[in-house]
Amino acid sequence: MTLKIPLVVALSSALAACGGGTVTEPTASVSSSTVSSLVASSIPAPSSSVAPVLSSSVASVSSSSIASVLSSSVAPISSSSVASSSSLPASSSASSSSAQSIPNETPLLSFGGGVFTLTYNAATMMFSEPREVSDAGDIRYVTTNNKGVIYTSGEDTVGAYTWDGTNFTQISSRPAGGKRGSGVDVHPNQKFLATSNYTTGEVVVFGLDDDGTIKDDAQIYAHGETSLPHWVGWRNDGKYLYSPFKGDDVIRKYAFDKTAGILSPGEVAWRSEDGEAPRHMTFHPTLDVAYVLTEATSRVVVFRIKNNGSLTELQSIEALPANQMDKSGAADVEISLDGNIFYTSNRPNQTITAYSIAADGRLEVIDRAVQNINKPRAFTFIDSRNLLFVANQGANTISAFMVGLAGELDFAAESTDSTLEKPAFIMQAKKTRQ
Repeated sequence: MTLKIPLVVALSSALAACGGGTVTEPTASVSSSTVSSLVASSIPAPSSSVAPVLSSSVASVSSSSIASVLSSSVAPISSSSVASSSSLPASSSASSSSAQSIPNETPLLSFGGGVFTLTYNAATMMFSEPREVSDAGDIRYVTTNNKGVIYTSGEDTVGAYTWDGTNFTQISSRPAGGKRGSGVDVHPNQKFLATSNYTTGEVVVFGLDDDGTIKDDAQIYAHGETSLPHWVGWRNDGKYLYSPFKGDDVIRKYAFDKTAGILSPGEVAWRSEDGEAPRHMTFHPTLDVAYVLTEATSRVVVFRIKNNGSLTELQSIEALPANQMDKSGAADVEISLDGNIFYTSNRPNQTITAYSIAADGRLEVIDRAVQNINKPRAFTFIDSRNLLFVANQGANTISAFMVGLAGELDFAAESTDSTLEKPAFIMQAKKTRQ
């Protein structure tokens, strides 16, 4: 387990060295942007003795660097004591008098054999008992728009739902244009919804009304039952839609006219080695860089994205150790909002792998978590709380991990297995805004 020295210790010591005040303990882990804001607003002229803490690269400071700043009079603080307080502001403008504390509780929604709500408490490091809020069926892929409307990709339908903290309410549903939904994503302009169908091989685009409901008309591109598309997503600027096809071993790109709302026929943007089965893909939030995970070989391929949507291979890196014989079963990918950390999951090897992201988008493995992980089909990283939640499809549970300064993972808690049914997707539950 990687050593974690709470940020409150480093900050308190730094403030003391400059004649400043004190910093109380946070409810949960604090992002690097919050730390930088706190320090900048509290210390007018930092001395060299606190430079390691005050630099803009707080997120990458090692425990040894922090330790060198601490005076011998500062006593260690345990993770449980940090979690039990609630006074450090969570706002990026930490100096503001109106900044609010990070709450202890994180509400979640779990999807799979039904939809369940449960809560994780960072102070007690415990989950509440899951409660079923919908019997909507086998839902494995979920996304939201900027108002919190929830879109689901099911067996043969696409649905739109609202969440008010108690009720999961359907506001529209449309035929998916195929069978066994395998991806869903909202266009950056919030006016279109893309989905994919695994069994029958379609990529589909629907229009969205202003209230988030799904329109009737759909554009459908069929690639055949052996093509097996397993994800779909818009590039950050919305000019291209991408989908990995496991059966064809390709990534297809589709030019999109967002004014007319017309999707062009797909063309191959990249072809993997035979049998690698590219499965999931994501985009860096600020760089023209994409990441693809292959299911059969657990390889992460980093791409430079050109203006015309083409993909140029920048790096290839193994998600599992070199001595791992069976590398099949890779599943999901996540990237932090600041673009500094990347994660992948592998189901047979029960692993979540963490990577640091360099300035050019390249990856380096920094940690592999295996404790209390069982067939991790999906997971979610909640940046604002430095928590990562894993949907353990093989154990009918959710596991919580604390995320360290560099993105490393420490197991915190696991929910009970009494209620959840094969969780395939997990997300933070945020109320829909009208």
